[in-house]
Amino acid sequence: MANLITGTAAVCDAPDRGRIEISADGMLRLPAITALPELSEPVRTRETVYKLIGNIQFPDLLMQLDAATNFSDALLGHRAQTADELVALYEEGSGRLRRANERVAQFQSQIPIAALWGDGDKASADMMSLDASRHLWNARVDPRRRTYATGLYTHVRDRWGIVYDQPIVLNERQAGVAIEGVDSNNRGEDLMRLSLVAVDTHGYTNPAMAIAKLLGFDLCPRLRDLAERKLHLPRVFRVPEGMEVLRRARSTSVTAPPADNAQISFVAHGLPGGLLRQRGVPPPTASGAQPRRGGQRP
Repeated sequence: MANLITGTAAVCDAPDRGRIEISADGMLRLPAITALPELSEPVRTRETVYKLIGNIQFPDLLMQLDAATNFSDALLGHRAQTADELVALYEEGSGRLRRANERVAQFQSQIPIAALWGDGDKASADMMSLDASRHLWNARVDPRRRTYATGLYTHVRDRWGIVYDQPIVLNERQAGVAIEGVDSNNRGEDLMRLSLVAVDTHGYTNPAMAIAKLLGFDLCPRLRDLAERKLHLPRVFRVPEGMEVLRRARSTSVTAPPADNAQISFVAHGLPGGLLRQRGVPPPTASGAQPRRGGQRP
């Protein structure tokens, strides 16, 4: 309830700050996103940093990064014994790429300037379209470019490190991979937990928001067709002044949900690293039976 009060107050204050518009007919509208003016001081700072770094060859950068993070150890499974072994590794890679990427992303987030970009506990996620062969099993026709492509869904931390990526099929719902990316990061014992991931409409569904809550983080979408949304509040909730037009005639109840609604807990319980399974408290079924391992009912 405290989060609901805080969020409602923020929505009520947003029109005064020009963040949203509330029309007389109860429609929500977001102002168009515009580019910020290019300030001279950040440009000068960027050019100064580039001059200090100077020109550098990518192989030199790769070896320097490896010396700082030892990502080659994660890829090989052991410390490299010869220079030829490292050269072959840099050219080919291996199935241990995920762990190696975690080392690089963690190192990048510890650079002092990265602390100015964010706290490291938030991320944004979206899909990019990559050209692919029509013979690839998950390739589809990109509706914009009319060429065969596959999707690459990435999670970028607010400190600009890529903490997760996964190939997916184009034109599919992305809520599942959005949740998987955060859960994969939060399962790492030596990684900073993510408390929020920002997604677009493709990365959002109502069940996905519920699953994210059960897993201990917020799925925050920027929705298309926001004007079609209405605000649902508990009947006992006092609606702030100026927001009455957003409230539906029939509000929601704060009483206990039906037993069948507990089924969503089985989904969270079956996910690797699910909060319910970590606590060791499997949710009861409607009949009172306990779920089997993996969230399946007997």
